[in-house]
Amino acid sequence: MSHISNLVPSMWFIMALLTLNYCPQSSMAGITNYTMKVVNNLSTDNYPLRVNCSSDVTYVGYHELHVNQNFYFIFGEDINDHVQKYYCAFRIGDEGNTFVRAAGFRIFDETTISSCDNNHQNCYWAAKDDGFYLATSPGVLTKKQLWSGGSFNL
Repeated sequence: MSHISNLVPSMWFIMALLTLNYCPQSSMAGITNYTMKVVNNLSTDNYPLRVNCSSDVTYVGYHELHVNQNFYFIFGEDINDHVQKYYCAFRIGDEGNTFVRAAGFRIFDETTISSCDNNHQNCYWAAKDDGFYLATSPGVLTKKQLWSGGSFNL
């Protein structure tokens, strides 16, 4: 019985930490959270879409997305209530240094925030054969960027 009673305080501490991790930051101290989603909407799966994203202060990481796969990340304003700017490099090609197509641009900043939905907090980018589309309203994609060299067929 003493072993169980010794575990109870530890379990409460762990549950409290888990609760803090799952509470949306937007409900804590007025911090606004943003969700950024990137999806591979290419017409073929010959090569995965390779995505590498970061801001000035946060490295989101490298991701390989096959057709219809996506990744997302959640971030908040910086400590001075400024919107963080996120940049992504996109590449399609083999695992070596040979790429069929490439592009790089800011996927989130003060100009793209107004195109995001849910009170400008959810942003959705789709990579397609002819470029990159931003969801400017639910169900409406608007082409915002081209691949280097324009559109292509894989």
